[in-house]
Amino acid sequence: MTKVWDSALDDRTRESHQELDGQEVPMFDDDGSPGLFVSPETRPNTPAVSG
Repeated sequence: MTKVWDSALDDRTRESHQELDGQEVPMFDDDGSPGLFVSPETRPNTPAVSG
């Protein structure tokens, strides 16, 4: 089962949300956590910030 990001694509929609439009991810990851949509700005090549 998957979920798909669906943006309005009008002048009120954030650019980052427009870029996610149509992205499809699993409903849940292998460990059971919710599948997450990944913004083009935060793809896996972005260094992680540890707290």
